[in-house]
Amino acid sequence: MITKEKIESLISEKLEGTDFFIVSIDISPKNKILVEIDGDNGFPINECINFSRQIENNLDREEEDFSLEVSSPGLNKPLRLTRQFLKNIDKSVVAKTTEGEKITGKLLSASDEKIVIQTSRKERLEKKKKKVEITEDIELLRENILETKLVIEF
Repeated sequence: MITKEKIESLISEKLEGTDFFIVSIDISPKNKILVEIDGDNGFPINECINFSRQIENNLDREEEDFSLEVSSPGLNKPLRLTRQFLKNIDKSVVAKTTEGEKITGKLLSASDEKIVIQTSRKERLEKKKKKVEITEDIELLRENILETKLVIEF
């Protein structure tokens, strides 16, 4: 049987000395292997090919058949690891909380325990004709976040 540990051991030596890291390894009961790898400076397509070959060349289809997909997490995928949050500091994100709130703003900081998002809104203050932009830093505990995704801006 193909295990996560086996796949992780096959690519761990290739990860050494790079800024790449494993985001997830999923293996279905029918041996469909899905590997997501990211990098502090992105994960180019040619690296997907290299890591795919590294895995495929070290597994025997005669012994056990499998399908393999190596990719980087897409823009539509939530951030899961602290390292992913850290590489996206100063980018726009939307966080969905366990209370059902959606908080959109710039990711200011991240740790294993919490993230800080800077939000801004326009408000009309008393005795003022124009709306004033109000910025607020919101601290969210990671345990209270359902998912955090990058906001795609054009």
